[in-house]
Amino acid sequence: MGATRRALVVICTAALCALAVFLVAPIALADDTELGVTGGTITAVSAGDVRLDAETVQAVCFGSFAEYRVDFRFVNDGPARRVRLGFPFSAVVDSEHGTDRPFGFQAWQGGRPLPVRIVGAAGHASGRSQAGYFVHSARFPHGATMITVSYLSQSSGTAMARVGNDFKSGFASWYEYWLHTGATWKGAIGSAVVRYSLADTFSGTGMGLSKAKAGKGVPVTTPGWTTPLPRTYEWRLREFEPAASTGEVWWRAQNGSDVFLGFARSLRPVHRPKWTQSGAGGRPAEGGVYNELGSPWLTSWPGDGGDPWVQATFRRPVHIRELRIVGGNIDYVNAFQKYGRPKTLTAAFSDGSTATLHLKDASVLQRFPVDVTTQSVRLTIDDVYPGTDYPAVALATVEFGGARAPGYARFADLLRDDAATGRLTAWAGRLTRGVKAGPGFEEYQEQYDSLGNTGGTLIGVDQDKQFRSKQAPYRRPSTLGAITKRNSRVRLPSTSAAGAPSSVDSLSTWTFDVHYPRGIELLVNTKAPRQPSVVAELAHEQTGRGEYSDGRRLAFEVSTVGGDVVGYARAGTITAHWTGDSAVHLPAQVFWRDRDVTYHLYARSSAVSLADLKAVARGMLVASPAKPAVAVETRGARPWWGAVLFVGALVVLAVVLARRRTA
Repeated sequence: MGATRRALVVICTAALCALAVFLVAPIALADDTELGVTGGTITAVSAGDVRLDAETVQAVCFGSFAEYRVDFRFVNDGPARRVRLGFPFSAVVDSEHGTDRPFGFQAWQGGRPLPVRIVGAAGHASGRSQAGYFVHSARFPHGATMITVSYLSQSSGTAMARVGNDFKSGFASWYEYWLHTGATWKGAIGSAVVRYSLADTFSGTGMGLSKAKAGKGVPVTTPGWTTPLPRTYEWRLREFEPAASTGEVWWRAQNGSDVFLGFARSLRPVHRPKWTQSGAGGRPAEGGVYNELGSPWLTSWPGDGGDPWVQATFRRPVHIRELRIVGGNIDYVNAFQKYGRPKTLTAAFSDGSTATLHLKDASVLQRFPVDVTTQSVRLTIDDVYPGTDYPAVALATVEFGGARAPGYARFADLLRDDAATGRLTAWAGRLTRGVKAGPGFEEYQEQYDSLGNTGGTLIGVDQDKQFRSKQAPYRRPSTLGAITKRNSRVRLPSTSAAGAPSSVDSLSTWTFDVHYPRGIELLVNTKAPRQPSVVAELAHEQTGRGEYSDGRRLAFEVSTVGGDVVGYARAGTITAHWTGDSAVHLPAQVFWRDRDVTYHLYARSSAVSLADLKAVARGMLVASPAKPAVAVETRGARPWWGAVLFVGALVVLAVVLARRRTA
């Protein structure tokens, strides 16, 4: 996500919202808020007898991101109770890039890890524009309770230039922490400390620039800061009650209770090397991806042609005291689990020395002390934590420190002494693999990743660009037995209907591609999400679709076979307006869903007709003597709702077509 390519707005004023198309790397972070459920959605509510007695916010700013550790001391003046805590965030993402929410979020109660899931905010649609909560639940006994959270955050910023205190220009950037969301807790906040410490790789300047000199709409450092330590900005507040945001759209509210660190980001990062990599495939390492948390280096599995490596080469020898690594793919919430993560790395330096790095299986920043002068660093992946979906290994970020970055002070020490230091890590206990997506929270990056890797859910007609399975990035030879092993309910074409397959390949752990000599291709997703249904996808594709050369009015047609709702489309050419009025040829195809299994048949030869595909599909759908158990389990008591869905589809299509005529 380049600085001039990503648009991001976090809790913006109206003036800054007008600049949203120029924004980069947005993230806003905030006090934990107690949550309640209203109408099935998560919203902030009154905290009752629980008050926020004290908090310390410590952040270390690196080259292009900051690492946060936030400690809260709550006091429950009432009886013991279970409290749902929500850590709010907000981000607006442009049409090309994103996942500009906090990364690697973790939470603990008294050192014990708390399960966390991400939930969209009430009244705010998830997707490219995101607002929501990291939700975690804890039991609060009567008296004091300690909660700690940790996360990584890219800075917010715009393409607008601003001047630093050394008169060098850079992109207007800032980090921010919301205190106003703590207004839901009982009474005033007893005391709070917010501290930003600058690592050696932080390249910003002009932190002390006044609002009058910064330019209209550019956030500057919040007044009231002190510098108790070198390269440190600190705010101290006592017995204050944050001003609550007005209205329901708290993610757009910003008030004097929030803390900003504004600066001009240099266009020349510290120690920016040239990157090269092994020929093992995957996403290239060059191009600055190591400065962006959401753009990981992807490479093949160790052993597939050797152990993959990536190398940073500097223009001249540099002295490195610390290697900073975020392993895995954190482009979207579920990506960390889906892709492999480095377990063991070997760092080789140009002086011939090496270091073995053992990484924890968590999407957090991990620091490794070294002491070497070198002109290059090669990182070789020796061992991995396997992913659930893709046979690829991801590395999110690598940074080289010329000095050890600051650690974190103890909660009590920092409250007592404004110059307190420490070597605590950002996490307060055992690490977990990370956040899970809650119901209804969707990220378009995950959808695009699935479409590009495996064809997605396999339900519907790709009108703008057909999925090219032969070019799938993680394609590997497989067998028919591997498909049914993944899901015993899968039914495959009989040899009499399609012949013996000419090739069987896996595209991921769950999706397979089978080609038959007749010119038929079958894609099978053995662990498909429950949505969309064939009917829902038809309604979706009718909205804004292109024009077919044969004048057809539906993206595809729907029928029922043996109780299953089946979509099918004859071959044709469509003019896709969203791709510059280019003509896209669509082959004949048939697709359907059977609970958690989806199927998609394509005609890959002119000799194969839609009728041929229907015949193959019918043979797979109709119960066969060879599989009576499967036929009974999957077909029982379903024809009636298949007919209902079919009738519903006709109603939906009638409404859509009527609207198109009136338009």
